[in-house]
Amino acid sequence: PNATAMLTLGKDMTFRDYAQGAFRMRGIGGGQCIHLYIIPEVANRIEQDLSEVEGLYLDPKSSPSAMAINAAAWLMSNQLRSNSLQYLQLQIQELHNVYRKVALGCLCEEVK
Repeated sequence: PNATAMLTLGKDMTFRDYAQGAFRMRGIGGGQCIHLYIIPEVANRIEQDLSEVEGLYLDPKSSPSAMAINAAAWLMSNQLRSNSLQYLQLQIQELHNVYRKVALGCLCEEVK
C-alpha cells in the first residue's frame, strides 16, 4: 500500500501530537511516507525559538532534512514547555488544597 500523508504543524503543537499523527500511517518506510507542511507563521516561530540557543537552528538551505530536524527540535521544546506548565499548575493546585484539607479536618472534628 503506497500512500503519502501530509502532516501540518500548528503553533501550539507538541512532539506527542506530531508523533500521534505520524504513526497513524502504519506502513511508514514500507511504501508509506509523510510530507511535512509548515505554514510561514510556524516556520518563523521555529526559527525564532531555535535561534535563541546558539547552534540549534539549522539553515533549511543547508540540507534537505534541515527543516524536519528543526521541526522535531521545536516540537520537543514545546513538549518540555507544556510539561513544565502542567507541573507548575499541579503544584499550585496542591498548594490550594493544603488549607482546604485543614478546613475539612476542622469541620469533621466539629461534627463528631
